Amino acid sequence: MKLSESRYFFVSINVSLLLSRLSDDDVVQLVQKLAGYENAQIRKLIERKEKLARTAARQAATAELDKAVQKEKDAYGLYNDIAWGKPLPQVDPEGPARQQPPMHTRMRMGIIDYMPKIGWERRKAEEEHKRIDDRNRKVAGMSEEQRLAERPDVTEALMRTRARTIELRRTYEGLPDGTDPVMVKASEAPFEANDVRFSDAEIEILSGFMPSYFRTMRRRPSPRSIKSLLFKLQLARLLMQLRFPDHPTELQFDKLLQAFQQETLGASTDNEPPSLIVRQVI
Repeated sequence: MKLSESRYFFVSINVSLLLSRLSDDDVVQLVQKLAGYENAQIRKLIERKEKLARTAARQAATAELDKAVQKEKDAYGLYNDIAWGKPLPQVDPEGPARQQPPMHTRMRMGIIDYMPKIGWERRKAEEEHKRIDDRNRKVAGMSEEQRLAERPDVTEALMRTRARTIELRRTYEGLPDGTDPVMVKASEAPFEANDVRFSDAEIEILSGFMPSYFRTMRRRPSPRSIKSLLFKLQLARLLMQLRFPDHPTELQFDKLLQAFQQETLGASTDNEPPSLIVRQVI
């Protein structure tokens, strides 16, 4: 194939693609894609935020549950110690003093290992030793019920921490795991929010309007003509919201579509707000 022939071949293909007739389904798909792009992006953003929020909630619930479980374990350990009569650790009156002199001072005093308790510290340790010994002897001679009755706060702490753990575990299990589908509310496309060109409800209306509009206009739809009409509709809708904010949005949009069709056909004679706006836009 010669160069000139190849150029003619590709040009003819491009022209045929441009002039190919779009079916009603093609028009609907283009409308939904072009008009709903912002909505799709907003849904993705909402889904990401929802997923991050669910993840953060589960992480916070996990940390809180772990703390509660540890508190319950500690309370249960103390409960068992009291129930079984675990003896308190003893204090050694002959053990090292709390404050030790430097090594060279101890060596001059002939003390190799450590300075033992002396004076008031030794007397205090002996008193503590006796108190602990008496307590351990007393507890050893008590039954489990008597030991627990003597420390009701231990039983109350165990029951309280256990109830808290059960409550937090139920809360944790009730949280979504991040795989549940997110129910995204359809956008209402308020002009003040400046977020989307058309709401989901308006896109549904446009999907039914566009094919019949081009047939009524006896025009062949194309991506460019569909995009141009969507732009004009958006501009008209925003102007309506600005100049006539008290009109219901749904009613405005239906009247705008009717006005576009009538004004394009030259069949409109009224001076209603939608017709006035559409004349300016067209």
